[in-house]
Amino acid sequence: MINRPRPDRGTDPRHPLLPLVGGQWQHGPGGPRLAVVGNTALPDVPLTGELTPAR
Repeated sequence: MINRPRPDRGTDPRHPLLPLVGGQWQHGPGGPRLAVVGNTALPDVPLTGELTPAR
């Protein structure tokens, strides 16, 4: 038996595949914050920052 992955789950039905968004830790006024900088797989998730180069 060949276990082929499906778009909505991995090779094991107990391990679903989830679309991801890109995040980056950025300096904020109250300290570090995790900003969403990429949402290609989930466009309904709003971007909260722009990708900045590492210093």
